[in-house]
Amino acid sequence: MFNENCSAATPTFYGDVDRAIEALLVAAPEMFDLRRTRGCPRCFLVVDPDRFTRDLVARLESTGLCAFYDGEELGVKSSNDFNDQFDVLTFEMFLRRENGSYRTTCRPAWF
Repeated sequence: MFNENCSAATPTFYGDVDRAIEALLVAAPEMFDLRRTRGCPRCFLVVDPDRFTRDLVARLESTGLCAFYDGEELGVKSSNDFNDQFDVLTFEMFLRRENGSYRTTCRPAWF
């Protein structure tokens, strides 16, 4: 997501995104190939990326956050003041985690 009002900062929602991914690993391990990783020990191959991104948004929203996946990046916000952008999947469909997933913070929120 390119937006002139977005810049790298300290992510507010990184922990929320990571907890949601961990919860999906437990609740729906069939979405992942747990034998294949790339980039970090828990950066598993996602075998059902459409379901993964849909369920990730739903899990974040179940915690009271607002989330939107635009097909490339995940936006997460708790108000219209700002949102954090994350790129949670590599082009090869491996999870992108740790500090590599955060991209920018947009002020005001773009969605």
